[in-house]
Amino acid sequence: MILNEAQALVCGARREAYGHPRVNHAATAAMMEAYLRRRYGVAQFDARDVCIFNILQKVSRLAQTPDHRDSLVDIAGYAANLEDINATEI
Repeated sequence: MILNEAQALVCGARREAYGHPRVNHAATAAMMEAYLRRRYGVAQFDARDVCIFNILQKVSRLAQTPDHRDSLVDIAGYAANLEDINATEI
């Protein structure tokens, strides 16, 4: 099942490799914000935005290949990361 596979990834191998998604996605957000600020002069981006944009990227890919199971697993994983971030940001 997709949800079980996503949970195993975000709570197991990926968590071990990259740390808590709040920290990992915050680092990505800082880089994206710096890029957008330099390119467009303004930016506001955080760890939650990284999760949402990653989900949107996977949805875009599904428009091309709707049967690509890995994209569905990744969407579930990014949704779980967003939940983890929301729980730790309180």
